[in-house]
Amino acid sequence: MSRWKIAEPSAAYKALEVQLVLARRERKHRPEVMANSRAVAKLLRHLEGSAQESFLVVCCDNRNQVLGVHEVCRGSANQAIVEPREVFQAPLLCGATAIILAHNHPSGSSEPSQEDLQITQMIAEAANMLGFRLLDHVIIGEGSSYVSFADRELI
Repeated sequence: MSRWKIAEPSAAYKALEVQLVLARRERKHRPEVMANSRAVAKLLRHLEGSAQESFLVVCCDNRNQVLGVHEVCRGSANQAIVEPREVFQAPLLCGATAIILAHNHPSGSSEPSQEDLQITQMIAEAANMLGFRLLDHVIIGEGSSYVSFADRELI
């Protein structure tokens, strides 16, 4: 008899699983390809004008088609606490091979902060160890402005 007990999935895990199944169903009808930073900014334009900072991960397949978009965390008007281990929950569950990070700046400025650069570096290192391609990190500002770390060669 085994001494190991199998834990029941948490409610958050089950909710994430349902979210990803729904995203897969939608993807079958119209897969979006993240060919460049403009496509990412267009996909996530709903973040513009939000009063809270939201940090998202876009899960992609080998062809950079969107498998799902997952909100990792939501913060205050000037920060969101991002834990790298939480960034990879959705990509691991949906079988993604690539990810795109994105968040908004409620201040309206899309320029990356020092903290943005640091968290991107930490997540890039974790992505590399886990076998994910980090395609980009896009910061959404005000008035359709955005900054792409890939375009600026920061990743």
